[in-house]
Amino acid sequence: MKRLLAIIGFPLALTITVSCFSQTPQDTADLPLSIDACLGNNTNVVVILPTGESTKEACERIGKYAKATFKNRGMFLDDTAALKEDLSGYTIITYGTPSGNLWVRRNLKTLPVAITNDKIVVADREFKGTNLRFITVWFNPANPAKPWIMYTAQDEKDVVGINGVFHGWAQFHVARETELLRSGYYVRKDGAWEVSDVPDFGFPVLTRQQMYEDYDTFTNIVEQVFPLMEVNRQIYGLDIRKLLSDNRNQIATITQTEQFVELINRTITVCRGSHFWIGCQRNNDYHGFVDAEAYKLVDRYQLYLSAANKGNSIAIPLLYFKGNYYTLCDGVREGITYPTGLRVLTCDGKSPDAIVDVLAQSGVSPSWDSLSWDYDLNKYYTTHLNPSPRNNSPLVMQLAQADGKLLTLKVSADKKGSWRMPQPDRKPLVALVNGNILYIKLPSMDKTLIPFYRKELLKYKGEPIHKVVVDIRNNGGGSDDTWSGLLSLLLKQKLVLTPKWAIKNSEIIHRYTARYPSPYYESAKVAKIAFLNNEEFKVIEFSRVISPDPESLNLTCRIFVLSENVYSSAGGFMNVCKDSDQLVSVGLPNGQILGQGSDPLAFSLPNSKITFSIEAILDLTDCRTARDTHHTDVEVRIIPTLEQLLDYYNTGSDVPLEKRLNEHDPFFKKVLETD
Repeated sequence: MKRLLAIIGFPLALTITVSCFSQTPQDTADLPLSIDACLGNNTNVVVILPTGESTKEACERIGKYAKATFKNRGMFLDDTAALKEDLSGYTIITYGTPSGNLWVRRNLKTLPVAITNDKIVVADREFKGTNLRFITVWFNPANPAKPWIMYTAQDEKDVVGINGVFHGWAQFHVARETELLRSGYYVRKDGAWEVSDVPDFGFPVLTRQQMYEDYDTFTNIVEQVFPLMEVNRQIYGLDIRKLLSDNRNQIATITQTEQFVELINRTITVCRGSHFWIGCQRNNDYHGFVDAEAYKLVDRYQLYLSAANKGNSIAIPLLYFKGNYYTLCDGVREGITYPTGLRVLTCDGKSPDAIVDVLAQSGVSPSWDSLSWDYDLNKYYTTHLNPSPRNNSPLVMQLAQADGKLLTLKVSADKKGSWRMPQPDRKPLVALVNGNILYIKLPSMDKTLIPFYRKELLKYKGEPIHKVVVDIRNNGGGSDDTWSGLLSLLLKQKLVLTPKWAIKNSEIIHRYTARYPSPYYESAKVAKIAFLNNEEFKVIEFSRVISPDPESLNLTCRIFVLSENVYSSAGGFMNVCKDSDQLVSVGLPNGQILGQGSDPLAFSLPNSKITFSIEAILDLTDCRTARDTHHTDVEVRIIPTLEQLLDYYNTGSDVPLEKRLNEHDPFFKKVLETD
């Protein structure tokens, strides 16, 4: 049992003078760039709980909440015990008011923060009001190399539930209930603390000559590794070599490292590659291609680009359907309801297509869940329409009802309205529906899920299963071992896959592959691909066998793979269906480049230390045209109406599974119609 302080009744708020610090101010480049950056990787964690709130019950409520929130994440100490411990080796997390948590009370003076009962002051900014919450990251007072994450509030009753505030991407957040009032970063200028919209990134300072050197290195790598030069010329009319040359000229007007990384990012975005982006994971395979110092800047460059392109955060959920945009769910703004299915005519006087074209050129990466490509209409589309990056002005949307009546929607960052739609169930699932259809939900290609599927599938051994449905909709990828492992638990006969890959026949590729010699690569033959204007590649052909597991259900029935909005490994699974009569992909065409491949290669630039990843494989399996190499289509397309899709997206997991599939899911209905 925690020891309760003998003296209770500290004031509900403790005033700390902003300019009075007990430790030497740290270089904020050493402060973690975000709260998420601290919580994602730190395992040596201590959570400090209050003993000095107004009542014992209040302390217990906060303690119970904190323990549920950080269950199995570290050890828990009450504040009196924490004050006696050496916590220099820990990431510290604190809960409680500044007066109620005695550890916080002693150490809050190290922050440029003041919390009183009528306001919160953060550096040079003041937030007036009551019932305010404050979440921040700072240095562990005993060891600046370790972080301290503080969850606090003016009133003890507002500490419970504080994690419901949408937070984590910045260094601090001020909120009232769950409404964010401000998110930001700490910077120190001329000896004084200030609040900034961006953190102190600590990027290398570059001369213009160093920018040219880095850009030329980048260009050389792209030309030697990027496999889509001719493919994207034919599909998009994009001349990548001209793009690289034209964008180099922009360096003449650039003076800062931040501008340079934006230029590299814009160039990558417009190249329209797969797994081609700023950043990379730490991997021994990259040694010699990624400088060790560059790893230290990966998160900083990615966060800068995210912050730099962030506009007013107005993202109205939309459905893109046959070239047009419709409100995906009901919304309420200042008491007015905007129903599902309103067609978007204009945003700030511009057509949705015009806005998306700006986004596509802005450095906003066309990822699997943001910008996509309509291969039938040859244009980008999105499912979350934002007027433009770096635009913080209110947004005015003109909407049309089915009967032609016009509505005007005005939203801003602080008055977005409420746009709620039922959330689909993202949990892995195995269930028998309609008596003889085995339904398997595969939300991600996470190979740690295989033991779950093994256990659940054994429950249906010997059942009269007529069809299997594997649902990979909205699966963002992961490991190929996941879907192949799942298939091994279902199949009776082995599945033989025969991929055909192409890779550039270049000096950089030779150096990369020489480090880990592979018989596949060594046996590859140099060939000119006729439908790619006779561009030369090394072509790799091999076989991959998926054999039944000893505990397989040994099924011979059709296995239908439901696919929509997938990426990476999930797209690979969708496409192997074409190599098997037993597997059938059902759904909608994808908006991102798919196909089978390997992990992307990674590189860093010598002066800026910018890292980037690039997919080197071109999947030529069953390809006869450039468009075929993107592998975006399913074998059996559904052809739903707008009303059917809106009904599907607005039916959540609160509806029983069998009813949801049979009555509201056009993908599943197509399976019922297909032999």
